[in-house]
Amino acid sequence: MFTDSIPLLAVFFKILSPILPNTFQYFGLFGFFTYVLQGGFGALLLRKLKCSTFVSLMGSAIISFMPTIMQRMFDHTSLASQWTILAALCLFFSGSAHSKQMYKKIILWCLLAFITTGLHLYLTVMMFVILFGYCFSLLLIIGRAKLKTVVATFLFPLLTALFSIFIFGGFVGKNTLSGSLPDRFTSDVMALFNSDGWSRFGWRGFTFASDGQYEGFAYLGIGVIGLVFLFLFTFVFSAAPRLVVKLKAKRSNAKTFNLRKFIIEHPKTFSIIIVIFISLLLGWGSTISLSEKTIFIYPIPEKLLGIWGIFRATGRFTWIAVYSITALVIAFTARHYKRAGKYLIIVALVLQFMDLQPFSRSSHRTTEYTTPLRSLVWSQLSGYKHVYFQPDIYTEVNRAYVVTKYAFDKNMTINKGYFARPLKDTTYPPTPSSDTLYFFNSEWEAMNMPLAYEIDGNVVSATADTVGNLHQIMATHPEFLLDGIVQIRPQTKDMVIRNAELSENGDLLTNGFDDLVLFGPYWDVKSGLFDFTLNYEVVENVNSAETVGVFDVCTSCGANVIKSVDMPANNTSVAIKEISFPDFADTFENRVHNRNGAKLRIISVDIRRSR
Repeated sequence: MFTDSIPLLAVFFKILSPILPNTFQYFGLFGFFTYVLQGGFGALLLRKLKCSTFVSLMGSAIISFMPTIMQRMFDHTSLASQWTILAALCLFFSGSAHSKQMYKKIILWCLLAFITTGLHLYLTVMMFVILFGYCFSLLLIIGRAKLKTVVATFLFPLLTALFSIFIFGGFVGKNTLSGSLPDRFTSDVMALFNSDGWSRFGWRGFTFASDGQYEGFAYLGIGVIGLVFLFLFTFVFSAAPRLVVKLKAKRSNAKTFNLRKFIIEHPKTFSIIIVIFISLLLGWGSTISLSEKTIFIYPIPEKLLGIWGIFRATGRFTWIAVYSITALVIAFTARHYKRAGKYLIIVALVLQFMDLQPFSRSSHRTTEYTTPLRSLVWSQLSGYKHVYFQPDIYTEVNRAYVVTKYAFDKNMTINKGYFARPLKDTTYPPTPSSDTLYFFNSEWEAMNMPLAYEIDGNVVSATADTVGNLHQIMATHPEFLLDGIVQIRPQTKDMVIRNAELSENGDLLTNGFDDLVLFGPYWDVKSGLFDFTLNYEVVENVNSAETVGVFDVCTSCGANVIKSVDMPANNTSVAIKEISFPDFADTFENRVHNRNGAKLRIISVDIRRSR
């Protein structure tokens, strides 16, 4: 459910797996039918909006050439199923509120709820936003007398969606459903007009307020933008004379614009405006921004944060507005300008195609996967049932793919992969198991293992009593054996530097100021005894002091110093031996303090497991 594998097709082709070839993928087939359905439902939606057959065909071509679907098709394929938004809009604008048709409508909403949960849960939420608008319009049309019908229209699709999530595995295991705060993967106020470099005409648009606002990409395309401005131009200039008349009528006590009357007479129009507004509001998140400037921040109650945080990429919800606005401006142009409207829509289609053609061409490329696991050792490994892997999926996506595929090819289970929601039962550090092959991010993480090897950039290990053949194979490849010493250099990730600067070769040169000059790296504590050795040189000892600094090992951000030693001026290294970390510690630091005005060259800290 959280692997972007398109569960609906994954289940279907799993059933057919006995008759399918060993190497089989359905993403190409899925992409083809996605575009077919995008065009089909686009045309159907325009027909629901009273457009002619010709306009519906031309308009569906524009809808099929939207930047949002093109962006996702080659990157996050399941989210390219934006035809489901069009299908929901078709149900929104179709038919009347007669009881016989309502049963059919409820069935269709339930079917769409089942399909969207089998494609991507974000699409399910978008469908329910539109369904909410539809139920609101029903309430305006049929009134409170048939409130049960309105409730049933929303409730049955909701139950269907929950059941579908269950059968597709959404509730299996201990998935953490809370995500990040809804203020990073958001959409910009001007997202509908922000090309982000997609426009052929050289207009890049606005700079994103955060690195996550790519999720809120909602560029309409130059053709649709042209129709939007045509609508605004027409509305302003046709409404201006009427406004003058109303102002004159107001002086003679005549009735002016009545919002309540408008809602009663145009329930669908008012409801779709509400849907568009909700779409944009959800997309903007809790921080409303324009380019790099924050316009407004509104607080979200803590109880709501846990629910809203499930769908952290809120910027995607603007797609409802994208397709609603696109369909409405096409229908408006065709109906208001009549014959001329057809030509205007053709011009919009040409402009849309020209605007996005470069990206369309660049998407037509052939790539072939080549595994970076090139050593023959990988094919020789056997006897293992499981793979343990603990990547940072946000920075090591490609590595996660590589290890996951290796586990799949070897018919082994894996504890973690690139999932939208991590599993709570993937414990760290792992409990050693004889039938497990361990992939670590660094040699430090493998310190609890008897032997570790670096093969094709991966630190690999297994227990001493392993049932597999890793240690047996590695006995003939001593070049892969790690020496059990973890070296921390000043430029190592998460090491913090103060009152000093890095030299060209990566050593740290202090400026003689008596203070903390180097500390970190806040790694997870390991069980056992460890020896720490600081390697350094005295560059200048202006005060001829016997000691030039202090080296210590601590936890709890310096609050708990486990052991410290002075750094003699006539030495080039000092050692802290047999350090045992307390049970309550979670991370540790090595710290170097400059003393007595000396200028030092800090080379490295070497850590060795003593036993």
